Amino acid sequence: ALRGEFPPCPHLFNVILRARIMTNHTNGIRTVMEEFSQHGLKPNRFTYSLLINYYRLQKRMDCAELLLERMLDKQLPVDSSHFTTMVIGWARQGNLSRAQHWFDRLRRTDPTLEDPANSAASPKSGFGEYVDQVAVHALAHGYLQHQQPASARNLLQQAKAAGMTPTRVTAKLEMHLRLLEGFPAEAMD
Repeated sequence: ALRGEFPPCPHLFNVILRARIMTNHTNGIRTVMEEFSQHGLKPNRFTYSLLINYYRLQKRMDCAELLLERMLDKQLPVDSSHFTTMVIGWARQGNLSRAQHWFDRLRRTDPTLEDPANSAASPKSGFGEYVDQVAVHALAHGYLQHQQPASARNLLQQAKAAGMTPTRVTAKLEMHLRLLEGFPAEAMD
């Protein structure tokens, strides 16, 4: 119904695409992407973002990664949330080398670091305040889930040294680490 009421534009198709994704309507997603082409429209950064997140939720990180690489190749604007999505998705699937790869790219290319108006980012450290915390927590959790406490500890220590403010999630990860490492005798008193 929407398609006939408004002139075709990427925003309209993104709205429809989002609805298809929210209802997990796989054929509808494919149809919307075909209609983009039929109308001579090109997917924009929002189209890619919707699809990247969809593939992350579907545990198809290879597809999500391919789309992000395509965005980068086409020089579409990306932000740290795209990289964080990769870290979260790969960490949850247990592919910690891919999660670490995207975490490292996030730290090298976080665009918030170039914006002096963004007081939440620390240019010295490469750790932004919110999005990077999510990536740090996701990667640390992945390390813990896969019995790599030393890697989790190292990551959390780096984040702390870089000035990342601890949250309740950080505290939870620290507690998990202590449980895995065993509490020292004085902590039991």
